[in-house]
Amino acid sequence: MKKFMKSLMLVAVAAMGLTACQNDINEQVNAAKGEVTVTFIANSADATRTSVSIDDDKNVTFAWDEEESFVVLESIDGAAPTQALSVDFENVDGLAEISATFEENFDGLEYDYVAVYPATAWAESNTTLTEAELIIPAEQTMAAASYDPAADLMISKLLTLDIQPSNEAFEMEFQRLVAVGKITVNGIPAGEVMKSVEFAAEGVTLAGSVVVDLVNAEIGEAKTSSNSVVVNTTNATSNEVYFTCMPATLKPETEYTIIVTTDKGAYIKTGTITKALEFKAGDVTGFKANMTDATKSEWQLVKNAEELEAGDIVIIAAKGANSAMSTDQKNNNRGAADINKVGDFLAEPSATVQQFTLVNGTKENTFAFYDRGLKGYLYAASSSSNHLKSQNTIDDNGSWAITIANTGVATVKAQGTFTHNWMRFNDANFQDSGLLFSCYTTGQKDICIYKYLSGKGVIPVSIKADNITIEKEGTNADTKIEEITFSNIGEWSIDVTADEEALWLDVWYDDAAIYYTAEENTGEARYAKVRITASLEGEEDIIREFNINQNGVIVEELMAIDKTQRYIFKKVTEMKGGKWYAIIANGKAMTALTSNYGYGQVVPATVNADNTTSLPASCAFGFLTNGGGYTMQQYDDKYLYQTGTYNSFNVATNTTAGGHIWTVSIAEDGVATITNSAVSKYIQLDSQYGTYGSYNTVKGTKPALYELVEVDNTPIFESISATSLSFSYEAQSKDVTVTTSGIAELTATSNTTWANATINGNTITIAVALNEDEEEREATITVTFGDDSKTVTVKQSAKPAEGEGEGEVVVGGGEDDFATIKSTNTSYVSGTTTAGWNYKNCAIFKGGTSDSSPAFKMIGDASNRALCMNGKTSAKGTITSPTLKGGCGTLTFNYGLPFSDTKIKFRVDIMQNGAVVKTFTIDKPSASKVTKYSHEEKEINVAGDFQIVFTNLSPSNSTSNKDRTAIWDVVWTGYAQ
Repeated sequence: MKKFMKSLMLVAVAAMGLTACQNDINEQVNAAKGEVTVTFIANSADATRTSVSIDDDKNVTFAWDEEESFVVLESIDGAAPTQALSVDFENVDGLAEISATFEENFDGLEYDYVAVYPATAWAESNTTLTEAELIIPAEQTMAAASYDPAADLMISKLLTLDIQPSNEAFEMEFQRLVAVGKITVNGIPAGEVMKSVEFAAEGVTLAGSVVVDLVNAEIGEAKTSSNSVVVNTTNATSNEVYFTCMPATLKPETEYTIIVTTDKGAYIKTGTITKALEFKAGDVTGFKANMTDATKSEWQLVKNAEELEAGDIVIIAAKGANSAMSTDQKNNNRGAADINKVGDFLAEPSATVQQFTLVNGTKENTFAFYDRGLKGYLYAASSSSNHLKSQNTIDDNGSWAITIANTGVATVKAQGTFTHNWMRFNDANFQDSGLLFSCYTTGQKDICIYKYLSGKGVIPVSIKADNITIEKEGTNADTKIEEITFSNIGEWSIDVTADEEALWLDVWYDDAAIYYTAEENTGEARYAKVRITASLEGEEDIIREFNINQNGVIVEELMAIDKTQRYIFKKVTEMKGGKWYAIIANGKAMTALTSNYGYGQVVPATVNADNTTSLPASCAFGFLTNGGGYTMQQYDDKYLYQTGTYNSFNVATNTTAGGHIWTVSIAEDGVATITNSAVSKYIQLDSQYGTYGSYNTVKGTKPALYELVEVDNTPIFESISATSLSFSYEAQSKDVTVTTSGIAELTATSNTTWANATINGNTITIAVALNEDEEEREATITVTFGDDSKTVTVKQSAKPAEGEGEGEVVVGGGEDDFATIKSTNTSYVSGTTTAGWNYKNCAIFKGGTSDSSPAFKMIGDASNRALCMNGKTSAKGTITSPTLKGGCGTLTFNYGLPFSDTKIKFRVDIMQNGAVVKTFTIDKPSASKVTKYSHEEKEINVAGDFQIVFTNLSPSNSTSNKDRTAIWDVVWTGYAQ
């Protein structure tokens, strides 16, 4: 057997010539003037340096490869070493010929030479021979029946000369610094091909970088360390795996891990060493790894996004924690489940860990994550909130671009319009809801992806099926339905059927599209429900339904209604198109939307024993037959529709946006299921928020429908704009307005002669005569409508005493004391200022030189404070003053949006004795962020004690923090006499 060569002999010769035994090596010529080339010759064993042969005494033979790399160093007079300008290698008949070129220098007294193999082991930052950093890689690739040549580590003994080399020959020896390990792997199932083997020992340095004294050939301490070595076994020809490592002794009880990766999975074996295992420099230490009882993992960390393809089954996990995305799809995010990581692998995950199938996304080089249990796809769901939800179709917001670093950190970003699109792990136990995964713009923790090695997932068919409307003329030509699209069909079979009774329609599937023909319609509008069924053996059928609506020649017309009137509605158990209906559940009637989108607000609906109720016209919704369903029209002629994943309503002046067809079925007890055909959601009174929305799961109570049957002429005195008025001593007049419904005479009477009232429609003008007395006086105006009446208290100031002058007398006046709130608060809280201003659901901000919460330039300097009212519908912000003295003449204040909201709408009430005596609304539907707005209300003119109340009206009707409006610098003048 061949003996291990513990040292290799090198002979340095001058460029002028070689000895006779080396006459097959060509004479070397200086590369250029001013340079010297030194040639080293290293004897070798047979074959290549990286081949291995071990005898019974564990001795091993190594030999040179065709391609080798070296670093050759020169130190002159003890100076910092200089690396050769170039190093060339050639294998000549088994001899290593190494040529190193240096700058010419004949002025030195002492020349030291040393060589390091391989070149990749040399750290470029090295500046000294005595403390050089050399590297042993923790990841290696086996050569055939040998260790990785790039993982070897040899240095030559220092060669010292008194001149740069001449024609003389010099001997040089190499010394191997690394130990060689040989693992014999047994117990891997037949037919599986080893891809890599990892060996790890707890608390032991096996790889990394080590400090070496090249002058004295001594190894120092490790500079960086790894307790494991991973060997790529692509070139392995047997079950024997070779690696190199730092010299080390593994004592008994040392914990070890061996991970063998095959093309079918990973086998993980852990335990403790029972007998010392010693790795010596230059020696081979062999041991066996019996993987028969190893734990098999079929989940491997993905370190390159190019390894992913459609059909892969993957797990999304936290990179720095033992948590993975769970099967728990919450309202706005995904939950987390525990996992057990072993190196780059997962132990068998539990059933609560979500396994996704990768599907091609809508954009090039993107993937969608398919949840087989929910039959849906993950998508980024917001530009204002950190939401990660599931939907049953793939769109751009559910198409994810994936990049993965070699550390396994995955960057996963949705490619739609929503800007909170970066999938991340949140380990903050947010609001006690536990660990979670969601989408963010910045922050949170890295994620990674594990891939299933032993199979592929079934890629589901993606079917986008929107309702379509066709003209009454029909068509005899085969017509493709462009609104229906398919993707990922693969081996799935597609079947299309229409209602059997729809004899006027023929529909079929061909080459990833649906076609139809239709007869002419000479009657009223009609529809047919079409079902698409995708089938694959072993998989649950995927079913999508849509309606083909055909226009008709009979057009329904809704009865004209008075928008200011009340009407009687009666409960029905049968639906008729062309009628007005009220939508009522739990004594609450839905009212028309006043903005372009939102949830349906409510008014009380008292249902009588005869199932009738009286409601304003705003509660009337017209149902017009349209194909197989109805359009829903508000009393203001706008149409209700739904779109996307939203549970709220949209309104538009026409039906071109789509999503406006609603189907209605009424049970025997009158409960109505009103379903939007486009999104398959039905109208309910939400039990949590008390508003109407349209959902695909139970959120509250289904309503009943009440048909409009007649005008309600019952006189109802609904409101009056003011219950008290204040006048100066001079003759004056002021107006109040009333709101009434029904039929009755509106009257106004006074209990005195100096104050009187006249009526013009719903406006009452109250006039007072000159007060010639030096005493304040008071009168009462009684306003009557039907059986109800309301009173207006009239106060007139006394005539000024002689000598006091005829000018105005201003009393009272003041400003807020928000600046007494010393601390700020970015949460929405409640409290009271020093002077008694009460705030609820408000944040506290200050002025400053930048716009970074809680400081904003628009508020002024850092001493100023603003109260920011939340616009969340369930927690509307309010600001209420204490009782203020001296009356109010005018009111001014500043306001603005600190955040990226766009709508401002709030009400300002002037109150006396609990009643509103003056009110006005600030409404800016397109406001700008961090912009100061100012308002002055000049004619409040309220005498006596009063309060100021600001109330956020939540124009976006949002259930999250929205329409956040700051108020500051509130100033009022006293009442002017």
